Amino acid sequence: MTFVKEVNKALDIMQNPGKGTTKQMKTTGDSLAFYYRLTIIPLVLFIVLGAIFTTLFGNTFGQAIGFALGRLTNTLPASTIPYMPTGSGLASSLYASFGVYSVIAYSILMLWVILPILLIIFSVFYQGVGAFFGTASKKLDATVSAAVYGIAPIVLFFWITTIPFIGNAIFTIILLWSLIVLIAALANAHRTTRLRAFATIVLTEVFLFVAISIVVGVIVSLAVLTII
Repeated sequence: MTFVKEVNKALDIMQNPGKGTTKQMKTTGDSLAFYYRLTIIPLVLFIVLGAIFTTLFGNTFGQAIGFALGRLTNTLPASTIPYMPTGSGLASSLYASFGVYSVIAYSILMLWVILPILLIIFSVFYQGVGAFFGTASKKLDATVSAAVYGIAPIVLFFWITTIPFIGNAIFTIILLWSLIVLIAALANAHRTTRLRAFATIVLTEVFLFVAISIVVGVIVSLAVLTII
């Protein structure tokens, strides 16, 4: 079964990031196809477990899953970005207003729309920063493949955020491990060292932090001037 094949590949990547990410997917289309196939089983598990824990724990589960999904909202390929607005309040509000179905819709939006878009955006920036500093020896397709490998642990264990009390702690560990996977995947994709791959990730996030801060600052300044 094809979905099981993707899950096994993701587990192999997690167990041995260096060896598991050696073979890159040929095109961006292949990488995205792998990503979407990988989401199927975790999404089904999320929906089933979400329904069970909602029945057992009620609003307590809603609050917990709101926090967990908020953490995922702050998740870009293999890392949490502190400057992104938290999604925990949004998820909790949705749950309080519309019940668990809205949280499920929120999770589908995250897995099938938001995360793939962010994955592509970050891949472009990883490629650009790598090219600027001479660490990107391959084309963008290889970088997208590496980014998909990096986010695979997060997708594979997306459902674990439904588990009350311990799900969030486990998910935090998965986020950290996904960063290790991304470093190994980028290093293998561009035939460079893991230190340079890590530097590429850090520089990309620093650049985006500065860029977003400047844009937000300009928007706020213009809004203030307009009011005045």
